[in-house]
Amino acid sequence: MKCAFIEEYGSGFRVKKMCRILVFQGADITHGKACQSFRQQENERLIEKVREAHKLSRRTYGSPRIAKELKENNIFCGKNRVARLMRLEGI
Repeated sequence: MKCAFIEEYGSGFRVKKMCRILVFQGADITHGKACQSFRQQENERLIEKVREAHKLSRRTYGSPRIAKELKENNIFCGKNRVARLMRLEGI
């Protein structure tokens, strides 16, 4: 509901001010990713790293090894999160 309001009235009012008034954080209107939570944005960044690690392993690593590989590169996330993202992306 807040996203629809921001999209509808965004041209007449400053989006940053509307977000602050609506106590709504996580909107990134400038990049076309309105209404995505911080977690969703992090998942998008993480899936790119997962794809890269999977490709470098010649598509043989599963979620535990990829999670370990990411941890070695200072990207901290659990193997269950990696497994969920891999499943959602069909990896």
